[in-house]
Amino acid sequence: MGTAQSKTDPPPRTLLHQFGCTIDIDDFQHKRCGVADSAITKDILTFCTHLHGSPEINLEGKRVALIICNTYTSSKYQLGTGPLSDSFTAAAYLKELNFAVYFARNPTRKEYKEYIKLFFEAKAENIFIYYTGHSETVSAGSEEDAGKDESLIFEDGPLMDEELAELISKSKKDENSVITMLNECCHSGNTWNIKGTAFSSYTMPKKLILISSIRANSTTPSSVGSKDHGLFSFYFFRLVNDNQGITYPKLESEINHYLAKHQQYIIKFSTTPELLNGEVLPKYEVPK
Repeated sequence: MGTAQSKTDPPPRTLLHQFGCTIDIDDFQHKRCGVADSAITKDILTFCTHLHGSPEINLEGKRVALIICNTYTSSKYQLGTGPLSDSFTAAAYLKELNFAVYFARNPTRKEYKEYIKLFFEAKAENIFIYYTGHSETVSAGSEEDAGKDESLIFEDGPLMDEELAELISKSKKDENSVITMLNECCHSGNTWNIKGTAFSSYTMPKKLILISSIRANSTTPSSVGSKDHGLFSFYFFRLVNDNQGITYPKLESEINHYLAKHQQYIIKFSTTPELLNGEVLPKYEVPK
């Protein structure tokens, strides 16, 4: 369970408290990656319930959120504390919108699949799932988009898009739930494309929305430690914070304006395309 913040501690400062829409990229990455691991983790847990291993939790309420933060221990993938800053920003904002927020750091593939099943089966009006970490494109058969498979990278290896799609299709979904999955990766895009990839072979929830960014030249994903890591989700939460009730068309226009100089743009898909004309996130409600 999250630890209560001491009354003597200064209020935690997310990236939204430190930057507006106009940023210096070097300063942004300095503050994003320059936080101490233990301090930022403590801050995150002021807003979240920490998931360990395979927890048995009862997800109740109108709004629930899952934050998957991969910083990695392997030198091959290690991302430092940047993803923790991204996760802190997401957790604090979602908490403001009355989401019950759950947090997992460096889960295994098995744990991630258990969490996904748990949240997809939650009896909630709004379910938000945030992933920050690596993804990867690998060669595949002709059925995949451009002959490629997409995967999310965990401590113990990749989780292929087909495996994720199959898991989602078998979940006992509440068809009234709006499920939004936001992906912040060095290489994004096709992992979340419902059409033309492994997702198209399975029955997906009726109100599923998948959001990520892709580089203008999608064949050259950013490298480990790239300066544009974290920018997509920062601008996502910056814009929804500044514009309560912002719609997807407005978000797309605004976020692409800021991402263009970094050769990124937003991509989004939904099993119910009409949802992409509506509000991105529910508005704040006074708790009853």
